[in-house]
Amino acid sequence: LTLIGSRRTGSPGAMAFPPPPSYLASTAAPGYPVSQPPPPSAPPPSEFPPIADIAESLRDGLGLEGNIAEVIDTAAAQLGIKENTLIGKAHACHTALYGGDATGGRTVVLPSGPGGPHASAAASASPPDPVVTRPNVEASAAAVATPSGGLPTTEDIQGCWGCFCFPIFSALYQKRAISEDLLQHTGCCFIGPVPLCPFNETWRRDGSSGRFTKDGSSFEYYKNGACSCSGLSCARQFCHQSTERVDTADAEGCWTCFCLPICCAIYNKDRVDDNTMRHHGCCFVGPVPLCPFDEQWVRSGETNGFVKKGDNPHEVDMYFGSKCVFHGVSCSRKCC
Repeated sequence: LTLIGSRRTGSPGAMAFPPPPSYLASTAAPGYPVSQPPPPSAPPPSEFPPIADIAESLRDGLGLEGNIAEVIDTAAAQLGIKENTLIGKAHACHTALYGGDATGGRTVVLPSGPGGPHASAAASASPPDPVVTRPNVEASAAAVATPSGGLPTTEDIQGCWGCFCFPIFSALYQKRAISEDLLQHTGCCFIGPVPLCPFNETWRRDGSSGRFTKDGSSFEYYKNGACSCSGLSCARQFCHQSTERVDTADAEGCWTCFCLPICCAIYNKDRVDDNTMRHHGCCFVGPVPLCPFDEQWVRSGETNGFVKKGDNPHEVDMYFGSKCVFHGVSCSRKCC
């Protein structure tokens, strides 16, 4: 008590007390009472969607199957990602597919907090819940930018392709644009007429050139969107994949189909309605008629894929336009 009284009277023997805490100083954050420290700023929300949404995007974008871990591990292997953790692989794959936009084309509304990086002075109501919309891979593939120098875009390249590799190797496959610098190749290799192995590969543009690489050592060179060369092999685009909705009336006519190694068909397609086609004709093994057929094929959702009524929904006739169809190891063309 004596010491306190001494301090109050300015006595030379007064004890020097420690300075008050910083939150009691005149620089205390406005809007908070000086009797308690202001709460820390809320940490910034993650720039990436949940890992389950990332895995679903990779399933759609790269045509993968499996659980979350299997999809992310497979995508990381295809894209050359060297991260060790699952979440690190997921974020790196997401960035690789969607560039600098970590949300991958998603619309994300992030909540604001007092003093946080997303705070808004005009915001008075409670922040909305996060709203996430999944990316439209087909639409983003159609909107890719043209590389410098007039080189073909991945949208120019996507379609049904055939490849011949000296002396007896060949392939029939689909190329699909994932982004302006990524292509997905899906199909089957052959030795002569014998199917060798299916494949699903991701090829990345090498810089801003017309060269694409699968693993840093295998390269494919494009002079235009319809032809490519790689070592002893040369590949040719049979038909370009359009992103516009195919009208069943435009697809009516006489068609031929070739299915490796030695099967083929000749048949008519008739429009039933906007979403249904009737196929009727005959299949052949070599020159020998095998069996007649009369089938109905129905559009799958709002896509250009059609499935046979009553058959496996995963067996899809994918229209690359009104005159060309790709289906597994078969390719069909409209004759007239």
